[in-house]
Amino acid sequence: MHEIIRTYIASADKYTEASSYEEALNNVSSYRADKIAGLKNIQDKRRSLAAAAALDAALSEYELREKDMEYGLLQHGKPYLKDHPKLHFSLSHSGAYAICSIASLEVGSDIECVKEGKENIARRFFTPQELEWLYNTARNDKEARNDNTARNGREAASDVGDTPHNDICGKMHNDECSNIYNEHKFADGFFRIWTMKESFLKVTGLGMSLPLTDFTAVPSEKNITKIRQNINEKTYYVKEYEFRPITGGHKPENYKISVCCENINFADEICRV
Repeated sequence: MHEIIRTYIASADKYTEASSYEEALNNVSSYRADKIAGLKNIQDKRRSLAAAAALDAALSEYELREKDMEYGLLQHGKPYLKDHPKLHFSLSHSGAYAICSIASLEVGSDIECVKEGKENIARRFFTPQELEWLYNTARNDKEARNDNTARNGREAASDVGDTPHNDICGKMHNDECSNIYNEHKFADGFFRIWTMKESFLKVTGLGMSLPLTDFTAVPSEKNITKIRQNINEKTYYVKEYEFRPITGGHKPENYKISVCCENINFADEICRV
């Protein structure tokens, strides 16, 4: 029985003050400090500090500290702990937050802040099964399932070929697409799939060298999804989390988080740092 796969989340907003930023920077590993020094944007630097904080919290469960770690890089750039090769972790950041997942098996994780306007990306990089699920999930009304145009959209999804540029709405006009599909639901569904696919790229260690259309992630109602893939003989599962931070009167943000591993013993909730 493998131990629980835990995921930690930290906010980059903790480092907006110069004093807190410098204090945190003085307590990270040389690897992390060098990585931060190479970043030009201050928000990227803060997110990198947040990633270090999330990893530090994860390592503390094993009585280890991030500042004491020495890192190596695998073939496609995935970092690992030189002195603890059986301890696996994955980092990701988006918006004002960074996450770290840790496990005794290879693990991949991804966090994304939900934003609209991703339809062209979906058409280019999602498989026919993913597109079909996405458009069906994003229907604008309850009548859509009986609408001929909606049926045409599903037929278009099934007709998507090997080329990533095929247009699932090819049988519909643009205004018909916008009338059928709710943009908010589409964005929500898009990032469920996108974070799953990113987490799978990370767990394999192949990164973006693996085409996104070479495997399929269709979300499950139970929030644990089995990846359909022929990359290797392993079986991978993805656990989904949703994170909605309190924004103090600003427009509320919605983050999607996916964690991928061969084991399904995922923690029920993410841990805030």
